[in-house]
Amino acid sequence: MERRTLLAIILSLFFLLAYNSLIYHPAKKSYAPVNIPQDIVNKRDMTTERKDATQNLLQKSTELPIKTPPPTDETKTIDTQYFTTEATNIGGALKSVVIKKYSHKLPIKAILQLSGYENARFTLEKADDNLISYSYTDGTYKIVKDYDFSDKSGIIRSDLSITNISNMSKLENFKIVNLSIDTANLDEKMTPLNERSLFEYSVSQDGSIYRKGNAMTFTPKERLSKQAAIKWAAFRDRYFCVIVKPEFKTVSYSTEPIDRNNLTVNTKS
Repeated sequence: MERRTLLAIILSLFFLLAYNSLIYHPAKKSYAPVNIPQDIVNKRDMTTERKDATQNLLQKSTELPIKTPPPTDETKTIDTQYFTTEATNIGGALKSVVIKKYSHKLPIKAILQLSGYENARFTLEKADDNLISYSYTDGTYKIVKDYDFSDKSGIIRSDLSITNISNMSKLENFKIVNLSIDTANLDEKMTPLNERSLFEYSVSQDGSIYRKGNAMTFTPKERLSKQAAIKWAAFRDRYFCVIVKPEFKTVSYSTEPIDRNNLTVNTKS
């Protein structure tokens, strides 16, 4: 029974009692003591138990579930000759890339994330001007992610190591989020149509390239999954692009629209 229903009944009973006390005053009568049968006592006990049960249900309905706070986002900034990159312990991923010369931030919110571990809190193992390293252990796998910024040509090299530390033999194809595109902060109305058409994500596979232009907004129709090895996955806007080239064997790729402003380009190894 809902709280408002209980309250209405209580108020109605209160009104009747108040009305009787103010308006209706019957003469008092004396009665001889009467022995109450045991079954009536039991009925009263049952009524009391029902009231207690109702109060318990009402109390439980007002108790709010305890929400687990999200993991703390701890970021590290790496400056190179060409760009400023921000890495996060949440998922152990690269969070953003800014082209330093033009102060231009690409609409990418995650690069090289391991699907299923996007919200896992990785431990920062090492961070300096040339290398940042994260690790995570969940009792089944130990995951180590290294990002090497020592290449002076503007290339970031990433090494992802997944080790089965359980006693069970498991063969699993892991899905890797190459790029997570987020255009929510772009002003669509202020962006000319001809410039919007240059926003594009693409995947190179088996001698052909899958391309999708006007990649400023996304629809469910863009959901795609193919059994094919890929050479690289990329995103570009009018002036710049980011390319992710896996150096491991891939077996398939997919594009997954999350909402109107978010889409991921993924591979399975």
